Amino acid sequence: MVNHYKLKFKKNCSKACDFCSDWGSKSHQDLTPLDGPRLSQKMLPYKSLLLPCNFEGTKSDNAFLKSLKLEHNNLVLQIHIDDLKGASQQKLKAYHRVEVLSDGLEKLTSAPVLVRTEFSQVNLIVTKQNWKGIVKHWLSLSAPVRAKIKFIFLQNEKGKKKYLKCREMFKFHSELMKKDKNLNQKQFEADHDIYDTRVAQDMDLEASFQPIFENKINSSQPQLSIVIPSYNNKNEVLQTLKFLNNQTIKKEAYEIILVDDGSSDGTTDFIMENFHKLGFQINFKLIHYPRIIPRQPGDQRFRAGLARNVGVKQAVGEDLLFSDADIVFLKDSLEKIILELKQHSVVQIKRYYLNEGVKISHLNRSDFDIDKNSFHPNDGYWKKFYEDEGNWMSYRCPWKYICTFGLALKRKDFLEVGRFRKIFLNYGFEDTDLGYRLFRKGLAFKLSSVAAFHQFGKYERNEYSHSNMKRHMLLSNTAKIFYRHYVDPIIYKELPSFLQI
Repeated sequence: MVNHYKLKFKKNCSKACDFCSDWGSKSHQDLTPLDGPRLSQKMLPYKSLLLPCNFEGTKSDNAFLKSLKLEHNNLVLQIHIDDLKGASQQKLKAYHRVEVLSDGLEKLTSAPVLVRTEFSQVNLIVTKQNWKGIVKHWLSLSAPVRAKIKFIFLQNEKGKKKYLKCREMFKFHSELMKKDKNLNQKQFEADHDIYDTRVAQDMDLEASFQPIFENKINSSQPQLSIVIPSYNNKNEVLQTLKFLNNQTIKKEAYEIILVDDGSSDGTTDFIMENFHKLGFQINFKLIHYPRIIPRQPGDQRFRAGLARNVGVKQAVGEDLLFSDADIVFLKDSLEKIILELKQHSVVQIKRYYLNEGVKISHLNRSDFDIDKNSFHPNDGYWKKFYEDEGNWMSYRCPWKYICTFGLALKRKDFLEVGRFRKIFLNYGFEDTDLGYRLFRKGLAFKLSSVAAFHQFGKYERNEYSHSNMKRHMLLSNTAKIFYRHYVDPIIYKELPSFLQI
């Protein structure tokens, strides 16, 4: 679960190790107390603040920390293992948790102070150089210290091979679990997003924006908040809004939050111009989420998950519905979804791809034939799943079928599992990762009776240029990010074409 907000406020560190660079603890510039209010807003969704090991408690460090105006005292201090001797118990007791950071087992063996209660966790960074030694000498550590260790699997910087590949992580996990039956799977799981050196400095991963346009039909609070990210889809998302404006359920029961994900096609102005012109009578919020650098399909500036997080910050409904910008819902869809959410925690909508040339106005005709007018891509992957709908929760990995083209769930559950991870900046797996965490929370999934329809898309809008090879390459990148956060052998065995290479 994503519990910590990791504070990055200094561009340098007094130590000569690689922890700061590889762990993502350095800021591209030194921050000052003037940055405090801005960072305070970014920290609001998190349960605790993680102070990295380059936080040295100097006068300037403490002045910056004071400027954050924390609403809680859940401070988590990371301390470099080489600094243990100089750390007084009185100083450490000021923090909610203290985590020791190390990249060597021999240092842990020679640090008996780790059994002290103020050290709640030992983050052991696993590398190509040390993983075999960790397995070999693991039992030389005392049982209390072994129980405190959290294994950290960092991401390799481009061109470097310092950290483990997925197959090596799987082997490390397997060998260590055989050696120590008291190991817990949670010791292999990251409790915050793993830093990725490929993320551009201009990417704001914890953005927060107020609506630039809002329409409210009355003072009542809607039950359902529909969050739609959109990038260069102005015509398609307008059609989506038309169908959502024409629902059987009362208008005050739902709100729509459209997040313009930095589009270059004038989406924001286009929607504002057409909203009243088309007579929309809905609760509606339009958020503009700007981009410094425009993106291209397939690049590392994919922000669908981030845009949904931005939208949820403005949501007021107890229930959430995530939808893609080119999905249309029939008249009774929202009514059915709200009813299904009264009985189930997570509801997955069915999606049908409309054939080229099919007019979406035909969807409301009584003689509309779904089979003749739609298709299922990817060798019928979803079609097979829909036909086996009653057995979903009996699958070994039901989380594989969670997809945010149409996903409904409780807002409380979404926030509790940590929202969308912020490091899925390529196409794919950000929703699978969410599904995995929802499943681990013990929530049951329901395949909805609602069928939604994907508008036939522009060729140039395809994220992988209609190339199966490029699609597989993009998904391989994000599948590895997904696995690296959990090192769950079930994930590794379930996704062999992406991970076992």
